[in-house]
Amino acid sequence: MTRFSRAYKRLFAAILCECLTFMVCFIPFGSVQKHSVRINLSSKETSQLGKTALSYRHTSHDQPAYRSIWNETIATDNLTNHLPLFNNSTQNTEQNEEGHQEEHQEEPQSETLTWLQRTHWESKIDLHTYKYLNNPRDKCNSNGFVVEGFTLLVLVKSAPNNYELRETIRETYIQGTLKHNSSIKVVFLLGFPAHGEADQMDINKEADSNRDIIQEDFQDSYYNLTIKDMMGLKWTMTFCNNSHFVLVTDDDIMIDVFTLVEDLSQVYPVNQFVLGEPTYGAAPIRNPNHGTLKKFYTPLSLYPKARYPTYPQGYGYIFSIDVVPQVFQASKEVPPPVPWEDVYIGVLLEKIQINITNKFYWYRQRHPVKNPLLPTNDYFMIQLSIAQMKTIWNSVESAFLR
Repeated sequence: MTRFSRAYKRLFAAILCECLTFMVCFIPFGSVQKHSVRINLSSKETSQLGKTALSYRHTSHDQPAYRSIWNETIATDNLTNHLPLFNNSTQNTEQNEEGHQEEHQEEPQSETLTWLQRTHWESKIDLHTYKYLNNPRDKCNSNGFVVEGFTLLVLVKSAPNNYELRETIRETYIQGTLKHNSSIKVVFLLGFPAHGEADQMDINKEADSNRDIIQEDFQDSYYNLTIKDMMGLKWTMTFCNNSHFVLVTDDDIMIDVFTLVEDLSQVYPVNQFVLGEPTYGAAPIRNPNHGTLKKFYTPLSLYPKARYPTYPQGYGYIFSIDVVPQVFQASKEVPPPVPWEDVYIGVLLEKIQINITNKFYWYRQRHPVKNPLLPTNDYFMIQLSIAQMKTIWNSVESAFLR
């Protein structure tokens, strides 16, 4: 027994020694590393504009990198209030997770409620019979007379509560194109606000003051962006078919409108033309716990194919005017398989057999030497703060006036 006791004491002493050595050597090192990371992040944040915002690169084609008007916080916090109008039937949003797992046996099990459990959405043809709440019907006309064709109509997808972003766009590239007589018109696309009539009164005032808001009575929601896209295309066909090209974009994007309009005017007339960032062979997100991409969770029961068709990234794509009615008509024949609006555009383009011209190559063919006054070799600077949008616009305008 004595020998065993001594052995245990020696073993205990060895373990204690190892623990003390680990604490002395590694804990201070870990603290220094964390402090170093904080310093690096702080130095990046104090730069004039974050490198991430300015140095845009191709997104991975292994997984879709969706752009949306709803930031992560809004999309997460308000999901229960955003009920798409594809199907007006009610559903118990408090459905327990076990019931959902039994329905989708083939998928990894989610630790939290997925968007499909919070929001009732189904693939269904939408004939788009909504009523206008605000309609700047004369936007593309002048004093009631049709204006002879102009180069570019910009349809900006915007959430009802994104008033400051809309004002920033009005103060930057809308005012800039008016001041420099650029061949462009800009309107905003909105649905009915989730918080109802109180917010709607503010939108009505904004629409009356600016005459640039197109709004219908479907509920504005991240999962209704496919409806919002079709609203913009339908309005274009009805009230603005004298534009040569149509750009669909987001409200946190800064656009080099001068270069874009000039380049488009040089290729007009052109038919069956779609310009954007094509995403090839993107796989649906099958894991409901897939980090920041979990909001794009798509079970096999919703979309059984292994890959999406090629689609243009949703932050900005351009149609020649002849493509607009073709895409809208296809939407009456093909339901959206998922609520991701850029994927749906890809589905419709596949239906009408129109390919996407890669805007990166298209831009660089026309501008092989980078303008030092512009932050990127691209028409679009994406996912920006209001301050960044204003700063970048000053660069865009300076490059144009040079």
